[in-house]
Amino acid sequence: KEKYGDETMKYVADLYNKIALSKKTHSFEEEVKLHDKTLYLNTTIRPIINEFGRVIRLIGTNLDISNFKKPELQIRTLSAAVEHSPTTIVITDTKGNIEYANPKFTELTGYSLQEIKGINTRILSSGKTDKEDIKQLWETIKSGKIWQGEFINKKKNGDEFIESASISPVFSEENKVLNYVAIK
Repeated sequence: KEKYGDETMKYVADLYNKIALSKKTHSFEEEVKLHDKTLYLNTTIRPIINEFGRVIRLIGTNLDISNFKKPELQIRTLSAAVEHSPTTIVITDTKGNIEYANPKFTELTGYSLQEIKGINTRILSSGKTDKEDIKQLWETIKSGKIWQGEFINKKKNGDEFIESASISPVFSEENKVLNYVAIK
């Protein structure tokens, strides 16, 4: 009791009572802190019922899923960082069709992700960015390098704006370009 604290002991007792009363197996994920380490466990608790239908014991197993959970948590953190970024972030396929745009993109351009998903980034073109710059952009990113420059783009309402951008290829494990990510 002293090791775990009253709150933890009450939680465990309530959980065991709930399982015993339901007479059903329960599985759940839990986070366990041990000293300076956090473990993520998939816990299953099964009641053992005697011939009279009474629960006589609970048997529990824990499977350490930390190796699976930590990358998931990292992905959530990265996703939240992109969603809340103060800069516009756009991910396209290799042809420039938009697969993702963060909320800052919507705020700046007036286009929602639903409106522009699958649409080519040319939808933003004002026609005033030098064609040679656009050609250089595609040559650079197709060769696997990072391009930096400016666009004169237009919002959904037609207003023009200047955007400074950095566009990078995203590679597969086999070093094949899968996507492009623009940070503007």
